[in-house]
Amino acid sequence: MIKRSIIGSTFLIVATVFAARADDSLMPVKAPVPIAAPWSWTGFYIGGHVGGALENSNLRDPFGAVSFGDSVTTTAVIAGGQVGANYQIGNVVIGGTADLSWASSRGDETCFGITGGAFFASNCSVDPTLFSTFTGRLGYAFGRTLVYAKGGAAWEHTNVDMAVNNNPGQHFLASATSYGEWGWTAGGGVEYALTPAWSLMLEYDYLGFGTANVATPYVPGNPLPGHPVGPVAGLSSNVEEVKLGINYRLGADPTQWPTGALVSPVMSFLPLKAPAIAASGWEIEGGARYMFSSGRANWEQAFAATPTWFSSSKLSWNNLQTNSAELFGRVDTPWNVFLSGFIGAGATFRGGQNDEDFNEPAPDKAYNNTFSTNNGSINYAVVDLGYDVLRSADYKIGPFVGYTVFNQSIFKGGCQQVASTTGNCSVGTAAPPLPSSQLIGLENMTWQALRVGLSGEVRLADRWKLAADAAYLPYVTFNWLDDHVDRNLESQMSGQGIGVQTQAVLSYDVTDRLSVGIGGRYWAWNMRAGTTGFD
Repeated sequence: MIKRSIIGSTFLIVATVFAARADDSLMPVKAPVPIAAPWSWTGFYIGGHVGGALENSNLRDPFGAVSFGDSVTTTAVIAGGQVGANYQIGNVVIGGTADLSWASSRGDETCFGITGGAFFASNCSVDPTLFSTFTGRLGYAFGRTLVYAKGGAAWEHTNVDMAVNNNPGQHFLASATSYGEWGWTAGGGVEYALTPAWSLMLEYDYLGFGTANVATPYVPGNPLPGHPVGPVAGLSSNVEEVKLGINYRLGADPTQWPTGALVSPVMSFLPLKAPAIAASGWEIEGGARYMFSSGRANWEQAFAATPTWFSSSKLSWNNLQTNSAELFGRVDTPWNVFLSGFIGAGATFRGGQNDEDFNEPAPDKAYNNTFSTNNGSINYAVVDLGYDVLRSADYKIGPFVGYTVFNQSIFKGGCQQVASTTGNCSVGTAAPPLPSSQLIGLENMTWQALRVGLSGEVRLADRWKLAADAAYLPYVTFNWLDDHVDRNLESQMSGQGIGVQTQAVLSYDVTDRLSVGIGGRYWAWNMRAGTTGFD
């Protein structure tokens, strides 16, 4: 880079001096050809985006510390639009943007689970419906690529619903709060110009919100025996968003668009250039990946009512850590049709499960929660068929439809009582705690879904490629086998819902046939209806 800059500057100086001397000598030379103004990011733009979001909410419990719960994780599918403006000075780009994202979300967890006594824990649901940010942007442009950071104000609208779980007499005691809240945001992303007007962006945002007061079902007149009274609770949240989007720059001048490749050279480890697109139009890519993942899942036997639902039993799996390996591939044809996908398998080596029951029969008559350790395996696959609307040697972007399947098997070992002094696995009773080496349960869960989404690949610089896709899952099915080996109880669950899958990979071409990369992936399924059968 340094040598090239010096050579370029020297050439310009020499050319300028020679032109001045020729003019002084009154030699008959031709007038210089006008040079068009360089293309820049300056201008107003509008666009749209799709992606996924994860919200973590914490309750400031008016009753004090709890044995479990009071922290709700909400997954969301997001889609929306953005408007903004940029102004470029040299390689520096400054600007501002505002966006609004609609969210289809689902998240609930046990709350107010006070240990001991005849008190019954509740179910708390946090479901945001809108996210918005108003930010300034500061970026650096090279070639067609703009890398930027952003920060400013954030806003969300959310619904918080609470219900006492399986309370005596099946009285439905619930509360509902719906509110908008302001906070702050910080994030960053990369944007790539496909044409003078159109660009593709990939962005990550973190949104932080303060504490809001929300209503609880525990108010004077509540008929539950032994209940405390605490009419309001504090709720604080933070949100992580990943967006894949397209922007259109208003008033773009195509005459300023440079000819030739716009992939900028950068410092390379080897003196090799990235391979150009095959002359035949066929491209084939394949390889292997290692994945580390952490996930969670929950199932509940719930009773629907307005505004939310209450549970009689709930299973929650947290911090399921898995090592996996996968094979991937993509084939692009001369007709811009592409086929892509991957298949993987792995081993879950860490995690835990909480098994909750509400309003247990006598003598318990209270909230019961046992903890067990988990290990197991996962298997998964994705296949997509798409069409590149735009394609060149430096980029390709297009919609796709596809199919995905994910299976997880879990071995549950040990049993430790968390909440009750008289429930299962309680210390000092006829049912003492069980060691983690003792198998007490098996789980087998399978999700299948249709995928509809957008895929993009761009050459950020010579031999550096960014590939990303975002898929909305409009129809998800699940089948779930839960085997309580210790109690000789087996249940089968099934249902339908929606979901989201996003991923991004940054890779570097070590040679014209070998690349290495690093990336991330976010998957979420929200099941909204289901049935349960017991054997």
